[in-house]
Amino acid sequence: MSIAPNPPPHLVAIRPDECVDLMGPGIGDSFHGIWDTLIYHIWFGRHGNDSTPPPSNSPETILAPKMLSLPKEELERRLEEALNHPDIKYNTKWYSNLKYPMKHPIFFDQLLDSFHPSPIECDYSDIKIPFYAGTPWVNRLYIWGTFALYEQSSTPDPNRKVIVYPPGFPPRPYASYHDEALRWYDHWLKGIDTGIMDEPPIKLFVMGVNKWRFENEWPLARTEWTKFYLHPEGGLSAEPVEGTPEPESFTQPAPYLDPKIYCLRYSTGPLDRDTEITGPIALYLEASIDINDTNWMVDLVDVDPEGNRQWLSVGYLKAGFRALDEAKSKPYQPIHPRQDPVPVPPGQKIEYAIAMMPTSNLFLKGHSMELIIRNQDDVLSRLGTWGVYMLPFMQTVTHHVHFGRSHLLLPVIP
Repeated sequence: MSIAPNPPPHLVAIRPDECVDLMGPGIGDSFHGIWDTLIYHIWFGRHGNDSTPPPSNSPETILAPKMLSLPKEELERRLEEALNHPDIKYNTKWYSNLKYPMKHPIFFDQLLDSFHPSPIECDYSDIKIPFYAGTPWVNRLYIWGTFALYEQSSTPDPNRKVIVYPPGFPPRPYASYHDEALRWYDHWLKGIDTGIMDEPPIKLFVMGVNKWRFENEWPLARTEWTKFYLHPEGGLSAEPVEGTPEPESFTQPAPYLDPKIYCLRYSTGPLDRDTEITGPIALYLEASIDINDTNWMVDLVDVDPEGNRQWLSVGYLKAGFRALDEAKSKPYQPIHPRQDPVPVPPGQKIEYAIAMMPTSNLFLKGHSMELIIRNQDDVLSRLGTWGVYMLPFMQTVTHHVHFGRSHLLLPVIP
């Protein structure tokens, strides 16, 4: 991907499978302000909870951090702020990365910058060469970057294509879907008519029915954007809320006090007909909190009549970064600029626009849509022990969810 904006003459086409956002996860239009510890795993190829890797001779580990070039007073002020922040102070791995800048210079820069993010242009418009990008569903590393590449590149139709696989990583050694890569490169490098250029540009695996399907655009032109409102006592419905019900709340203790994850759940109950959701998703949440910040994390789940659950989408937003980029945002894709956080006035009702990962799923008749609203990832889970989690919010906070305007914007496909 890094070579695509300025390709050498012999680069004819690319097949960027599992395409990471050009600037890294959670950096471009998917910015949400919560520190993603998975970045550590990407750079060092080891789990986030593993011991520190030995020094290497790579430039990103031997060059001094760029942040050290800040004026002395500003650097000291920013370091003091970060080192005293509860999320860092109670996490020895990230505390030590800030305390000892040469331990991991690149992480010192990224972590310190996360408190006052610098504007970064994640621009795909310079990419003009043919590409066939692939990603699995429900993967925060690849899903954002793949669709951003498709929507924002200057590659003309029909020379840009996307394939979206079932959720999860294919088994290693990675050999899955290489038949698609072979068809793509045989066309562009050998001039063989493989039929791939005759197919529509989007190839989706539709969960729920577990079938492949071609589409002509993204989002789908036939989408019926539908608001599903949050209702008291755990309801989720296309019908608006009546009256002015009291808000509902949950309190998340700081993880060192109680590692259990608390949440609120909202469900449609068993659906009376098959309902397909394919496309981008956004949650508009009216809420108040009792301190000046929190992490919002939201999940969409398909629940079958036996209680089996399929995770479909997730979204994140640190409350301090709730400001919207009005020029770039769409109703189904709110975008938050990289800028200084704005503390939340405790007790004040505020609308949070939370972008969620796009998905494609057929909720079968009798299945339920469930929305989960939480504050933490489970660091005691399998992924948590691997170091794949958002940095825990290390303060106790009570969240109040208000009804009336709070809704999930879903791409219903008739």
